[in-house]
Amino acid sequence: MHALGGTLSSAERGVVDGIDLRLIVWRTLDDAHVIGVPDNHCLERMVSSALSSADPTRAHRVQAFMDSGPEPAGEKEHAWAFMARWYADRGCENFYEAVWEDPALRVTLDPIADAIGLRAALDDP
Repeated sequence: MHALGGTLSSAERGVVDGIDLRLIVWRTLDDAHVIGVPDNHCLERMVSSALSSADPTRAHRVQAFMDSGPEPAGEKEHAWAFMARWYADRGCENFYEAVWEDPALRVTLDPIADAIGLRAALDDP
């Protein structure tokens, strides 16, 4: 990633104009296509992967919903489908907080967060 005259690679840090930059590559533990998970590497893939691993029946329901639309679904639609069906009471604005706070999901989310350096970046001031 080229950042204002400098280069950062995965799990590196840099400082530009006094701002601490940390590059996180949103990946999953497995790059293969997974039911209920968008193919592009992004935050939604990471979260959808954790949700799908925690409860494969949910993954199949989300994938069926994604396949029923008139056009191919994007990354946001996958995450929003999980949110709308299982986390609607927290609302869109608190969806990722709800996922992070769910102990059943942390079992699948923590290894992904560790592998991509997310927790280390959050824990290191």
